[in-house]
Amino acid sequence: MNDRKRQVITVAKELFIKKGVITTSVQDIINEAKISKGTFYNYFSSKSACLIAILEQGNDETSLRRREILSGQDPSDKRVLAKQISIHLLVHREHNLIPIFQAIYYSDDQDLKAAVKRYQFEELAWLTRRLVDVYGKESATVAPDCAVMLYGIIQHLMHIRKNWAKKGSEPTDIIDFAIRRTDAMMADMIQTKDTFLEQDIFLNINENKVHYPKSELIRQMRAFISSTKGQAAPENNQLIQFMIDEIQAESPRIPIIESVNRSFREVYSHTDYGHKAKELSAKIWAYIDTLK
Repeated sequence: MNDRKRQVITVAKELFIKKGVITTSVQDIINEAKISKGTFYNYFSSKSACLIAILEQGNDETSLRRREILSGQDPSDKRVLAKQISIHLLVHREHNLIPIFQAIYYSDDQDLKAAVKRYQFEELAWLTRRLVDVYGKESATVAPDCAVMLYGIIQHLMHIRKNWAKKGSEPTDIIDFAIRRTDAMMADMIQTKDTFLEQDIFLNINENKVHYPKSELIRQMRAFISSTKGQAAPENNQLIQFMIDEIQAESPRIPIIESVNRSFREVYSHTDYGHKAKELSAKIWAYIDTLK
């Protein structure tokens, strides 16, 4: 994504939050971003496509930060799972996505509703896989049901706490409570074999995710080095070069690539190259998936 398109997305998001999704027009975005109508439609086919791009940014950042949390940790550790779940809520808060999701919920736009449905199913697919990591392979048949119930418990408790409860609570407290309830549900459902959803219901949710071939990924990594040469600390770009060398090795050391990839994103996070570094880091994580 180029800087200009990213700027248009930022302007559009601010307008959607300030004026509302329904009342903000494409012309409003064009005027605020100081671009031509042709430029807008070169980036997005419609206002809905622009909204989906905003949601996609949040979705991608959630996935990226969850991968970083898990890197080098025990996948069966419930504390790690709790931190990963909380990232979803944190990103929505940081990017002010909650009002946008609420507006889409009441919208008649079927493209937007389909996008939100896809994100929800991707979330449930991820949670199903992580529950199997935590509770073992014997939980695979009941994990989809438990993922839906765990997701529902968190969402509804947060809603009740916000609107009716006399005392507040942190999202982490709610997540920890929901996971403790999942312990009991898992044990009972595994024992009784009482399930409702099919085991493979979320199996192919992410089958269309883009995975960059090694040659293209390395090209983009080298392009990043070239674009920042003379403007970034040499040691920062050494992190990318190290990952290039490791990816090209006969037997890439995945844990090391994961660790360096996280450091790479973090050192650029508060610089002018933060967005580009984040996008490149996500592509590296996608490539790592192909090595496992």
